[in-house]
Amino acid sequence: MKKYVLFLLLALPAFVQARVIANIEFPEKIVIEVGKEVHLQGVAIRKKVFTDVYAAGFYVNGKVSTAHEALESHGPKEMRIVFIYKSISSQKFIKGWKEGIEKNNSKTELVGQADNIGLFYKSIKDDMLAGDKLVIQQSKSGKTKLIKNSQLLLSIEDKGFYNILLSAWMGDSPPSGSFQKSILGA
Repeated sequence: MKKYVLFLLLALPAFVQARVIANIEFPEKIVIEVGKEVHLQGVAIRKKVFTDVYAAGFYVNGKVSTAHEALESHGPKEMRIVFIYKSISSQKFIKGWKEGIEKNNSKTELVGQADNIGLFYKSIKDDMLAGDKLVIQQSKSGKTKLIKNSQLLLSIEDKGFYNILLSAWMGDSPPSGSFQKSILGA
């Protein structure tokens, strides 16, 4: 019996294929582009006034231990968001992004990325409903894609743009310290 229990304890990590948070499953690894596998760094719940808004998982090539390392890491990355709250208007969602982007990027960065940021906001036309999946992805070449429920909303060929978006979570003023810590897997 002891051998059987020991076997199960040793074998269990091999069977773990996903992490679950708020009944939402995030696979331990995904493929962003052919041959470019990334691993789940961490998962977190975004809360606003005691309400769960969305669950997020951050995928990166290799292990990072700080927000700075997450922003500086090269290669494919992905922030995967699954909405929990029943409905968030596109205007409120854009307002939240705008606040996060402006708090966590310099004026120079914002001016340099103004056109791309504008395209990003314009691509979010519909409300976010419970169960909707939003993916913000960077390819190895630096292309940023915004995908909602498997539909491509935006594709931008600019190596610096992804980090403008990612900084909303990984910058000096994240949604919360606990969110950033959890999304980094700490």
